[in-house]
Amino acid sequence: NSLCSVFQGMAYWSSGFITATMDSPSDPVKLVTPANVIDGLFNYSGSDLKARHTAALVTWNDPNDNYKAAIEVVEDPAGIQQFGWRQTDVVAVGCPSRGQAHRYGRWIIDSEKYQTDTVTYKAGLDHFDVRPGDIVLIADPTYAQVVMGGRISISSTTVITLDRDITLNGGETYNLSVVLPDGSIEEKLVTNSPGSATDLTLASALSSAPLFGAMW
Repeated sequence: NSLCSVFQGMAYWSSGFITATMDSPSDPVKLVTPANVIDGLFNYSGSDLKARHTAALVTWNDPNDNYKAAIEVVEDPAGIQQFGWRQTDVVAVGCPSRGQAHRYGRWIIDSEKYQTDTVTYKAGLDHFDVRPGDIVLIADPTYAQVVMGGRISISSTTVITLDRDITLNGGETYNLSVVLPDGSIEEKLVTNSPGSATDLTLASALSSAPLFGAMW
């Protein structure tokens, strides 16, 4: 866990090995809608306000002082003004850079400040290969107040027939994300005119035609 903290990661046991994953931007691996969620239910919760820190005291090793422990103070002025001084003490393992220590503290504060929502759902077998740290795209109509996800009825590489009608508004640009037979997600621009539609025409061809029942 200490080694993983160097790159904002986490360790977990998988297939007989200790595996590491990193908190970093990546491509989504699943499309999640009520169509592939058991009972179509998503449960949302938020982090406790008391658990959000406004200051981080990061211990690092200063090379200008024979690599003795030094403390870098990272503050969130707006958060301190709103919630007061809420301190967390952390150690940047093997860190000889004050800038890196500062970024580590900023990552902690910003993560707690902006990543406050958690969603849980029960999925079927199409989620068997999802691993900790993977990114998924969720289209929950009760949260977004619009239906933008489901399963594919008929498809080619340029025309996708959805399992329901959707409404395309004028003056908006739409992209369709679909799951391909190899499990990858591909996104293409939709060229339909505004209005209700079930068949969506794509601006360019997909690398392969999605299977019947694939997610969109």
